[in-house]
Amino acid sequence: MDYKTRIKKKIIRWNTVHAFLIVTGMLAELLGYRFVFPLLAWVSFMWFFAIMEKDIKILKPAYGPGNWITLLRLAGLLFLIIYYPHLGFTQIGLFAYFLISLDGVDGFIARKTHTTSEFGAWFDMETDAFYVALMGVVIYTLGLTGPWILVPGFLRYLYSLGIWIFKIPEKQETRSNLGKYIAGFMFVSLPLPFLIPLNIAIPILGIASLAIVFSFARSVYLLIE
Repeated sequence: MDYKTRIKKKIIRWNTVHAFLIVTGMLAELLGYRFVFPLLAWVSFMWFFAIMEKDIKILKPAYGPGNWITLLRLAGLLFLIIYYPHLGFTQIGLFAYFLISLDGVDGFIARKTHTTSEFGAWFDMETDAFYVALMGVVIYTLGLTGPWILVPGFLRYLYSLGIWIFKIPEKQETRSNLGKYIAGFMFVSLPLPFLIPLNIAIPILGIASLAIVFSFARSVYLLIE
């Protein structure tokens, strides 16, 4: 078995355990067990860095500049899940938009510096998923919506666990331009309840959540057809 095949198997194994850890962390946060969510997320991502160490080190300059931006996004998300009870709504919303503004910049810089990689693609995708899960938990915990907002956050990880449980060969969901647009709509919708009136923000967020459900349902259909 060559190196590329071995590392792909390691990534798939990590992604399955990562999904379990994030779901566990989300449930712990909802039950009031503070710091479990950020701790499990940090441990999981550190494990990912460890199994991808060889691929990261060969990226020049400085392990891939785009990856440092993704790491900044991840650090910001970990900060947010720890400190959100002590932040004002405007602070949460603006900070979330700051993190969103970095999404896309990491990929752009990676392409410009010719440091795109399998690690960078997975790191970016899983940081995006963590953002959706985290924001859903924060919004619900602060009482801004009902539990339906948790569905988009759980979907990415339940999808991964479902693939493992049912032993479906393909691991990543089918990527498409439509999926990217829906994800972008979801990203910018999540901070809205902290910044604009709820009677405007919640319908927008509801539409974005339904679009995410549709996107994942489409991915499942394409996977099993």
